[in-house]
Parts: sequence; C-alpha cells; structure tokens
Amino acid sequence: STTTKAKTTTTTTAAAGQTSTGATAQTTTGAPATTTAIPTTTVAPTTAAPTLDPALSCAGSTCTFVPGRSCQCDSQCSNFGNCCGDRNKFCGLTTTASTTTAPTTTAA
Repeated sequence: STTTKAKTTTTTTAAAGQTSTGATAQTTTGAPATTTAIPTTTVAPTTAAPTLDPALSCAGSTCTFVPGRSCQCDSQCSNFGNCCGDRNKFCGLTTTASTTTAPTTTAA
C-alpha cells in the first residue's frame, strides 16, 4: 500500500512584507519513507497607487472658485496666491488680453 501525506506551510516576513508558501510531500510504500520538497513560491508585497486628494487638485473640477477650498482652480487664484498645483494642467492659463486701437482721423 502507498500512503501520501502533504504538508503546506505559509510564512510571512513582516520586515520585507513577503509571503512564502512551501509544501512537502511524504510517501510511504512499505520501504523507508521518502520526502520530496516542492518548490517555494514567494509573493512580493503590493503597494497601492497614490491617491490624489481632490481638495488639492483641479482634476475633475469646473475650474471655478469654490468657497472654503484650500486651493483654487479659477482664473483669479494667481492674484490671491492660492492656485492648486495642477491648475495649469487641468484648467489651462486664462489671461485677459486687452487691445488698444489707435484713434483714426478722417479727412473732411
């Protein structure tokens, strides 16, 4: 008769944040027992993508003044020094151009 016993172990290393799973199989056939090592799999730690604080970004904003917001996305924020860091990326530069027309004279 043949008897197979399997053992699975999971080890987590806190400092590295890695998890290893290993297994061993032991087979008995009436002869001396043999142990076969099954390869170990190491899973690297995952890191979450950084989240963007909507209160500090113009992403998805209407590019208008929002009372109480710590930074602004409107065209006047540069006058008050409170523009969000990504304002130009999401709202563009808006400037008011003024045109001066020289007076014209007509001959009579």
